[in-house]
Amino acid sequence: MSAWWAATLEVPLIDLADAMDALAALGAAGVEWEDGEPVTVPWTDEVFRPKGVFARAYYPDDDQREARRRTLERWAADHGGRLRFERRQEEEWESSWRQYYRPIRPGSRFWVVPAWEQAPAGVAETDILWLDPGMAFGTGTHPSTAMMMVLGERMIAPGQRWLDVGTGSGILALMAWKLGAEVAAVEPDPTAARVAAENFARHKAPIALTIGTIRELLPAPPYDGLLANLTVDLLKSELPAFLPRLRPGSHLLLSGIVQEREAEVWAFAKSAGLYPVDRLADGAWVALAFVWGAVRA
Repeated sequence: MSAWWAATLEVPLIDLADAMDALAALGAAGVEWEDGEPVTVPWTDEVFRPKGVFARAYYPDDDQREARRRTLERWAADHGGRLRFERRQEEEWESSWRQYYRPIRPGSRFWVVPAWEQAPAGVAETDILWLDPGMAFGTGTHPSTAMMMVLGERMIAPGQRWLDVGTGSGILALMAWKLGAEVAAVEPDPTAARVAAENFARHKAPIALTIGTIRELLPAPPYDGLLANLTVDLLKSELPAFLPRLRPGSHLLLSGIVQEREAEVWAFAKSAGLYPVDRLADGAWVALAFVWGAVRA
C-alpha cells in the first residue's frame, strides 16, 4: 500500500488561500480545503457541518518529510494556525471519501458521475462527465469548481480553443471539450496530471496535457478562453503568463477566490486590462469572468 503524509493547516478563513499556497510550495501531491460552511451531502438530506477552516495537502513518504513538517510548523506558528501531520495509506484515503461522492449536477447541463457509479436514469452520455479524481482536486462538489462549470456552460462555444490552467482532475477541461471546444490543459503536479490523463482517456478526449506550468506550454495559436481555478496569489502571479496565450476579446474564467480577497482580484484584473462580464458567489467563495483586450469585429 502506498503511504502518504497528510498535512492539515487549521487557520482563520482570511488566511486560507495563503495556507494553500504554503502547502503547494512544498510539492503537494494533492490539496483540498474547507471553508467551514455547512453543505448538504448530494442525494441525501444530511447536512455536513465542517469542524473548522483548513487546508490539507498530501506528500509522499520520503526523506523530506521532517523538513516539510518543520517548515509548516513555523508557518502555522507565524499565522496563528495549527498543524496536524498524519500518515495515511492511499487506498484507505480513497475508500474513505468515495462513500460520500455521488453523481451531482453543478450547473444546468452536465452531470459529474464517479467512474464507479451509475449515471442517473435518463441522462444522455453527452451530458455526463465520468470522473475518478483520485488525489487530485476537482470533483464538482466544491463551490469554486461548481461555479466554474456554471460559467463555462454560459461562455464556452463549439469551435473555440480553451486552455485549462491547473487542471487537477481534468473536470473543467472535459467540460470545455464536451461543449465542443478544442482544449489544452496544464498541471504542475505529476500525481494530479496522471489522474487527469486517466480521466481524459476514459472519455477518449483529445485534450493536450502538459505536465508543468503555463510557461512550459509549447507555442500554439492564441486561445479564445482560459480556465483557472487556483488561489488568489497564484492568479495574481500567473496572470502575466496567461495573457500572451490569449487572443484579443478572449474570456478568462477565474475561481478559487475567497471573498475576503475579492477586491485584490478586481484590482490586478483591472490593471491588466480585463473587463468584468460575470460574477458568481457561493458562501465564502467567488468566481469571476472577464474579457481581455479589444474585441474583434
